[in-house]
Amino acid sequence: GQFMGLVAGFALLIGLIIAMGLLAQIAGIYLSQLTSAISAPMLGFTTLATLVTLNLFCVVLSEIGQYILFCTTVFPLIATTLMCLTKLDINNLFPFAPHGFSNVLKATRKIIFGFFGFECAASLFAIVKNPERNVPRALVTSIIIVGTIYTFFVGAIILSTPLELFTDPSAPISVTLRVLFPNNPWLIGMIHLSILSAIIGTIHSMIWSSGSLLIALLKKIKSPVMHNLFDRGYITQRSAILFVGFGIFLSFISLHNIDVFFNLTAIFIVFAYITSMITLLTIRSEWRRSYNLITLLGIGTGLLIFIFAFEGLVKALLSIQ
Repeated sequence: GQFMGLVAGFALLIGLIIAMGLLAQIAGIYLSQLTSAISAPMLGFTTLATLVTLNLFCVVLSEIGQYILFCTTVFPLIATTLMCLTKLDINNLFPFAPHGFSNVLKATRKIIFGFFGFECAASLFAIVKNPERNVPRALVTSIIIVGTIYTFFVGAIILSTPLELFTDPSAPISVTLRVLFPNNPWLIGMIHLSILSAIIGTIHSMIWSSGSLLIALLKKIKSPVMHNLFDRGYITQRSAILFVGFGIFLSFISLHNIDVFFNLTAIFIVFAYITSMITLLTIRSEWRRSYNLITLLGIGTGLLIFIFAFEGLVKALLSIQ
């Protein structure tokens, strides 16, 4: 059980590092829309280096900063949804699946990117009163609220935007909205900045939490060498952040195909979730309460996403060659 836990933990960490490399690239693309003097890769690298440095000096978001980040994350979703509702056209639904229904299922390998950072909820147990009751409630409530917001957001985008406008998967959504709403450049600019701040805030917080995850995993390794490294002070939060930052940098400079990013992230994160769920099957109480049926359903779904992601990764690598 402990070995499987370590395997799942390191797989999750690798998936998060790969995902943050993509987010750093996206941050560079969004910043390049504000200035043409510096290239998007250089802007992305500068952003990543700055965020790693801030974490090294323990510069974390204050409570007010967290509220600001929440607002800047939710604002573009709600604002975009409301704007797109004014451009609804049922004809945009036809053809409903121009590339076939199998591709609709295969899109699940990209949906898993939405679980990025979900595991950080476990850290709430140390700071929340009565966590056994309040953390599950908060998780359920937040999933319902966020799920509703994203459902309306995606639905509004699909119903209002012609398919031909989605030609470049790496292009910021604000570029597409600028074509759709040419008379509202100021609002598009606000949405652009809000999305950018949300991306930067996510990378900033995930660097710290990924470093903490790395330390927690290393502490579980029963080895005299590992204990000696901890005792001598070689493994600290700062050294873990440096390691995570270096991993993100490698992801940032070595991966340039967005499909490779999504599929690799899905492979590692889904593998972590599957191995974690397999561990649940060894708990007898799970079988007596029939919770194992839900676990088995989760494992089956995870395997399906894993297969789609692996297939997508192979195709993406072949297309690069």
